[in-house]
Amino acid sequence: MRSRIRQIGVLIMVLIASMVLFAAAAYADDRNLIIGDKTVLQDGTFEKDALPDGMEFDPATETLTLTDATLDLKGSQVDSYIWANYAFSNFTIVLNGTNVLKGGTNMLTDGYYSEFVGICVYGKLTIKGTGSLLIDLSDCVDSARGIVAQNNLTITGDSSTDKLLPIEIKGGDTAKTGDFIGIELEYDRGYKLGDENSHAIKLDSADVKISSKLSDKVDNIILSNEGIQCNDS
Repeated sequence: MRSRIRQIGVLIMVLIASMVLFAAAAYADDRNLIIGDKTVLQDGTFEKDALPDGMEFDPATETLTLTDATLDLKGSQVDSYIWANYAFSNFTIVLNGTNVLKGGTNMLTDGYYSEFVGICVYGKLTIKGTGSLLIDLSDCVDSARGIVAQNNLTITGDSSTDKLLPIEIKGGDTAKTGDFIGIELEYDRGYKLGDENSHAIKLDSADVKISSKLSDKVDNIILSNEGIQCNDS
């Protein structure tokens, strides 16, 4: 009798342990955030010291705040200035003061250049605030995009004032074989999230300027999966 009770007790403990492990797996934090060549968030683990000067990040609200921040990668070969994976529900960038992302260039691997993206978010992206942002891609030597979001992209300023939120995306004149796209909203960039027909770019109280010396290779705004392009270069 005691042996049977002991066996039942062991089975209950195994069942409880399995439930705990299943719950932990179900709520695993897969969010990853890379800024320049530093990993700020990896599988939910926050490395505050990896943040560049002028930047703060709140994992709870998924908000990256830039306050007079200048990220100068000085020719470093990386994929993006700011890169966030698919696990964020709504990645938000808040702009305060004057902010500049510059100096990055395409990675060279096995003789091929990768695409460089200024801000790349594999999900919803919101950019807001009362400051300004310059995304400078003029050091890129091949294909470059200013902002890429996989689902909805919202850029909004303070509608209570007459001042628009200024964002400038600046391409260069040194691309060899690639192209330059200011803003790209793409449904299938490795992951399929949400409704394919629900994509939207919303500009509210915002002044977005996109420029490049490669006038014959510029698509200012492209919704690649829908085939909608605005080429007002």
